[in-house]
Formats: sequence, C-alpha cells, structure tokens
Amino acid sequence: MTNIYEFGSAIIQGTENEQVIFIKTMFDNYKELDEVRYVIKDGEFETDMLDENVILRTAFLHDNEAIWEFLNDFLYEEIPDRTLLFWNTDDEDYDQVCNLYNYNRYMERRIMRNEDCSLMPNYIVIIRDLEGLMGIDVGESDEVISRLGQLGKDSGIHLVIAIDDLSGEVITDTMKKYIPIIDLSKDD
Repeated sequence: MTNIYEFGSAIIQGTENEQVIFIKTMFDNYKELDEVRYVIKDGEFETDMLDENVILRTAFLHDNEAIWEFLNDFLYEEIPDRTLLFWNTDDEDYDQVCNLYNYNRYMERRIMRNEDCSLMPNYIVIIRDLEGLMGIDVGESDEVISRLGQLGKDSGIHLVIAIDDLSGEVITDTMKKYIPIIDLSKDD
C-alpha cells in the first residue's frame, strides 16, 4: 500500500476474502493518519476488522441515495472548493498550492508556528455494492464515478470499488479508463 497522497482510486477485483484483506491492509496502513476519513457503502461490512481510531473517522452509509448524494457533493462541491482553495493559497515553497499534499504541508508549517489552522482530510470512499448504486441512474453514475476517479487524487478524494469480476456490465469502459484495476487474485 502506498502513501495516501500517491494513492488515487482503484477498482479491486477478487473474492470477498481478498477484498476484505485489501481493505484491512489499507486501514492498517492509514490508521495513524488523523487526516484520513472513511466512507463505507456496504450493508454487511465487518466492523470488527477496524481499529477504534478508524471507526471514529468512518461514516457507514447503507442507503444508495445517501452515498449517491455524498458522491455528487464531492464531485460538484468539495473538489471545486478544494481546488479553488489550493490555487488561492500562496506558499513560499511553491508557486501555488495545487493539491492536497502541498496544502497540508503548508498547513503543517503554519501549525509549527503555532498558528490556528488544521490539516484538510483525505477521504477514502469504499463501495462494495456498486451494482445497487448504479441502479439509480447508470449514465449519471458512470459519469460521477469516472470523474471522481479522474479528479479526486489531487483533492484527496479516493474511491475503492470492490467487485467480484469485471465481466458484468457494472464497470463501464469509462470507469476502466480513469480508475486503475487491481486484480487481487494475481500474485505480485
């Protein structure tokens, strides 16, 4: 698992057990980072795998409409707001603060000078029921998920979409274009 700022989004393909191991590893790697928040869309997610520190920073959404609203808010409000903030923040080390990594490094320096400010969180959105979510509006769902996969990394919005296989019609060509696929069944 890579540094949170290097991690974009991913479609993880594998058995349910392989998916759980991947997600648990991700939680273990990022559990000490206070600037990471989780949103989980899965009615049967095993919360016993989560560290207490992670549970406190996790929102569990079981309703397709709620996760849909959340994803739309990220795409059409949060990402543009963050991008505008980055580009309007002047930093002596950068011409412009153009992504969340640079912005949080800038905030860390301000915190060290005892200024009243805080880090902006990364969000990892885990979706293990994409088919239910896509049932709302396939065309619009495809666009929102693909755009989040394309734009989210710099803004600190990361998707992890867990699927059993790619043969279904749920993962579209557009999603495959913007979100890398990790085949968990292949040995690295």
